[in-house]
Amino acid sequence: MFGAQMITPRGEIWGDIVLTKDYFSFISYGQKTPEDLTYANCKDDILEKRTVIYKWNEIEELFKKKFSNLYIAVDIFTIYKKNKTFNLTTLEKADRFFKLIDQIKQENSKMLNCDIIANPVDTFKARSYLLNWKENEMSNMEFLLLVNKFSGRSFNDMA
Repeated sequence: MFGAQMITPRGEIWGDIVLTKDYFSFISYGQKTPEDLTYANCKDDILEKRTVIYKWNEIEELFKKKFSNLYIAVDIFTIYKKNKTFNLTTLEKADRFFKLIDQIKQENSKMLNCDIIANPVDTFKARSYLLNWKENEMSNMEFLLLVNKFSGRSFNDMA
């Protein structure tokens, strides 16, 4: 279990991420983010109870991203073309999260289609997006969306 913030355009929701062999879930209990984990650029806490559950075969991509200039967050992209952003709050928790994700993926065939991107810069270079764009194999819009995604921008964080 990982204490985390779900980042939304309206604000942050504090809760717990639970990972099992079958699903990813986030459960909030309507509590404020602990004072020692509050960031300068955070909006107000949203004090509501909420549960988000995704089966592993519903997740296309887990993407490590920066939050407050540290790689402590994860974007989850689903097969339903939705995404959620979670701030894991510390580098140690983010590292533990991605190690556990790797372990679950090795043991779980349901995650075979889930792409795990723990190093966005290296992945961007390895996938030759720049070359594809230069050779007109993708549009300007597609390329700019990828640049923003791999540089850490999020649809859920308006900062």
